[in-house]
Amino acid sequence: MIDIFIHLVRQIAMLTLLAVFIEMLLPKGDMQRFARMVMGLLLLVIILNPLLSVFDTALPTVLEDPNGYDAEVTAVLQQGEALASSWQQQELAHFQEDLQKQIAVTVSYLPGVDRVEVQSDVVLHEKDGYQQLISLHLQIVYKKEATEKITISELKQYLSGLYGIGTEKIAVEEVEEIAQ
Repeated sequence: MIDIFIHLVRQIAMLTLLAVFIEMLLPKGDMQRFARMVMGLLLLVIILNPLLSVFDTALPTVLEDPNGYDAEVTAVLQQGEALASSWQQQELAHFQEDLQKQIAVTVSYLPGVDRVEVQSDVVLHEKDGYQQLISLHLQIVYKKEATEKITISELKQYLSGLYGIGTEKIAVEEVEEIAQ
């Protein structure tokens, strides 16, 4: 108990010296008041830390469940995980749909393009939680009267640079009409 008290007094003394040093360095005004407030908060943390550590050892942990609620907690956690997985799949589907619409609109503004249909494959990385485009398949109808049109290789390069996917994973098919 005395060791804790000695350690507490040392920390308070060190913080006081640090506060005085910082206060001397700062110009008078708002910064000095801000520094005093921060030092006051640190002083509170130093003082409350030993008290909280005493209470921490007295509280039962969540893993030591005297009432046997482990089965209920496990069931709720499993339901939460199932719900989260369902939401992730819905989010992935919405992401894929929105991405396809975005690519279709982007390509439709390129020279000579009349209409475009986009199919994509998107994966969700479980570890990092982000979606990644892994392949694209486009069906393009060019305008018949177009004097200038983008070539398939230029289109692949454009989409590769825009969406960060390799050109070998982009398939572009020129069709006369898109089947609805």
